[in-house]
Amino acid sequence: MTITPLLDKNRTITNYIIVKQDVTEKKNVERNLLQSELKYRSLFENSTIGIYRADSNGNIIVANNRFLQILGIASIEDLKNVNVDKEFYQSASNREKFLKILKSEWKIYGYETKWKKTDGTLIYLRESATAFKNNLGKLDYYEGTVEDITDIVLAKKEIQKQTDIFSALRYSSEIFLRSTHWSKNIRDVAEQIGMAFDVSKVHICKKEVNNNKEILFVNVADWNNPTLDNNTPPFVPLNLNNHGLVRWEKVLSENSIISGSINNLPPQEKKFLAAFEVKSIILVPILLDGIFWGAIAFHQSDYERVWTDSEIEALRAAAETFSSAIKRHNFENELIQAKKEAEFADKTKSEFLAQISHEIRTPLNNITSFNALIKEQLKDNIDDEIQECFDVIDSASNRLIRTIGLILNLSELHTGSYKTQITNFDIYSELLEKLFLENKFSAKQRNIEFNLINNAESTIVQADKY
Repeated sequence: MTITPLLDKNRTITNYIIVKQDVTEKKNVERNLLQSELKYRSLFENSTIGIYRADSNGNIIVANNRFLQILGIASIEDLKNVNVDKEFYQSASNREKFLKILKSEWKIYGYETKWKKTDGTLIYLRESATAFKNNLGKLDYYEGTVEDITDIVLAKKEIQKQTDIFSALRYSSEIFLRSTHWSKNIRDVAEQIGMAFDVSKVHICKKEVNNNKEILFVNVADWNNPTLDNNTPPFVPLNLNNHGLVRWEKVLSENSIISGSINNLPPQEKKFLAAFEVKSIILVPILLDGIFWGAIAFHQSDYERVWTDSEIEALRAAAETFSSAIKRHNFENELIQAKKEAEFADKTKSEFLAQISHEIRTPLNNITSFNALIKEQLKDNIDDEIQECFDVIDSASNRLIRTIGLILNLSELHTGSYKTQITNFDIYSELLEKLFLENKFSAKQRNIEFNLINNAESTIVQADKY
């Protein structure tokens, strides 16, 4: 309501003009605007997503509480005039790409990148923004939202890491089964598990004891991460006694592990590892039938690492794979050695048979030669009984010669090199009758009746006469 007084010449109020206006609708609009503003402010302040406004140069003008929390900033005053490009973005190229898209398309959704909090902690954010133009059509300011997806990204990385670890373990099992190149295989496996676990160095060590009863860790295979500066020399062969590391052998022999930051290790062990720029270490034992054979050692040189239970279990599985591979390798070596010994024994046997054959054949040839000579000299004075004796000597000598041949043939049969000689011959006259004559004199001396009777119509056979 508006009241306007009317004055006379003496400036005395004589009347009033009263104007009344219905402002109900206006008041309702004002009330609704206020409620909307309160709702927006409440949404802005209490949102679980960070909201901000930045000028064309990337300076933050305004931001909500969640945005401050994400970046670890105490108050809006600490945030004002902070340049996003210089203070938070970890990759200048990613920021340039973000602004390029924003200036060309005037909006961007779901842009994922890495930021750094005020305390130096790295976080992963998903950012969306809308650009606003000035009168000249150029970028004036932009408003955006950021969502902390660090847990999601790290979970994905952990899943990928576990996948890589399982793939490395499967690769280890397969390569040891399908190939016999032991030295190359163990180096390849060291590389695979090193990349899967994302460590600085991998050492596969074998326990040995020297003449002084000192315990050594001898290097079997190692791997250095090519993405890191690994100029330090390997610490194996390592004399545990000389460096105060005997505890390692005792712990590992009990199938326990040694792991963690070197700051948590005994002073002498910490000093030794620090000289090799090791910040965290883990050693997992390799046991053969419960006996300590060696260990898998991981070095982390770029940060202090805490090994998770799943990583430890996976590394123990890798140690079991190595154990099975070592057993198989040892068994193969034993087979190779046994094969060499068998080949040597077979060669020795062949040489022996050849030698003994020569040693027996030479005197036999002398016997048959002198037997023929004597028989020739006495041929006019030999009765039938003496003639049979000469025939027996010839037959027995020839039989011994054939026996030597049979021994050599048997050796050839064992090696699969014997070749049969099939012929047609008379089994009666060429074989049985000769055997009969060889044994007839012996049977007579023992008063044994010994006869050879042929009732066959034909005694021709096809066979190997031996």
